[in-house]
Amino acid sequence: MRIMQYTCYGFSYKSVIIIMFRKLNTVNKGKEPMNKIILASLLFGSTAFADQAAYIEKSQAHHVQEVLKTKKAVRYLCEPCGEKKSQLVSIEKVTIADVNYKKQWEVSINDAPIDLAYTYINVNGVWENLALYVNEKVDSVSRVLDKNTHF
Repeated sequence: MRIMQYTCYGFSYKSVIIIMFRKLNTVNKGKEPMNKIILASLLFGSTAFADQAAYIEKSQAHHVQEVLKTKKAVRYLCEPCGEKKSQLVSIEKVTIADVNYKKQWEVSINDAPIDLAYTYINVNGVWENLALYVNEKVDSVSRVLDKNTHF
């Protein structure tokens, strides 16, 4: 489902639904197609998994930055989004920034903000979930990647 893919790339689940709803409204000029009803049910009736650990406390952001500076690469996998295979990304730069929202910070790898819940680091040959590694509470993610299914 295309909607779920957007949640892994910085868009919240509800934002994507709202954008699609507005687009349908423009295209259909006030008609009430079944698609709009389906989108409305997704907007109000589903649990969103996006942005589980994208915004974290400042001290935690500094800690994550230090952890990532010792790594050469990360793997991204958003299981709640329906992804089956992880994506390997080399780390060239790790930065943190204040997001100007409730004293929250974000971590970026190669200038792209990450969600710790969908980021995995290599710890002694095992790809561990970064959020769980630094004790962030997240849902519906694997603690470690299975080499037989996630690669």
